[in-house]
Amino acid sequence: ELSLADLDGDGEAEVLVDRSDGFTPCCTLETAILRRDPATGTYGELDRHWGESYRVADLDGDHHAELVSGDLRFYQRFAPRVAGFQLPMKILQLRGPRLVDVSRAHRSLIRRDARSLSRLIRSTDAIADGRRRGSRALARAGLMPQLAAYSAEERVLGHRAVGDRRVSAEVSRGHVSPGFRRELLRFLVRTGYR
Repeated sequence: ELSLADLDGDGEAEVLVDRSDGFTPCCTLETAILRRDPATGTYGELDRHWGESYRVADLDGDHHAELVSGDLRFYQRFAPRVAGFQLPMKILQLRGPRLVDVSRAHRSLIRRDARSLSRLIRSTDAIADGRRRGSRALARAGLMPQLAAYSAEERVLGHRAVGDRRVSAEVSRGHVSPGFRRELLRFLVRTGYR
C-alpha cells in the first residue's frame, strides 16, 4: 500500500510504502518511509517494522504528524502463542533522518490506553479466578502481555509503582509466576521504561 503524509512538517509529503510478507497473520508489517533530499532531489529510505498496524495523525496540532503503533519488542518477548496479545502504545515522530519516541509527550492517549488495559486485566482476572466463564489457562497466559503493556504505560506516565503493584498482585493470586515478574521488571528497565 502506498500513501503520502507530511511527517516532519516541512510542507513536503513523505512517501509511505507498507509491505507485508503475506505469510504470517500478524506482526509482519513494515513501512518504508521515503524522504526527498531537497539539496539533491534524491530519496532516502527509513524502514520501520510495526507489527500489525500503525496510524498517522497529528495528535497535538503542531503540523508534525505522529506515527501511533505498539512497542513490538513486547510481542517478541511476552506474547503467548495461544492467546491474544497487547502492546504498550508507542508514538513516534520523524525528526531529521530518524524516528524519535515522543510517547511521553502524549500522556492523555497513554493514560486512556492504560485504563483500557486495566479493564481488560480485571476481565481476564475474572476468568482466571473462575468467576467468569472461559479457559482459565488461556486467561493466565493472556495476563502476561496485558500486564507487561500496562506496566510499561504506567511507567511512561510516571507511575512506576502502580504497574509494579499490579504485577505483584497477580503473582500473589497465582496468575503469573514470580519469575515472570522478575523478567518483566528487568525487561522494562532494559528497554527504557524506567
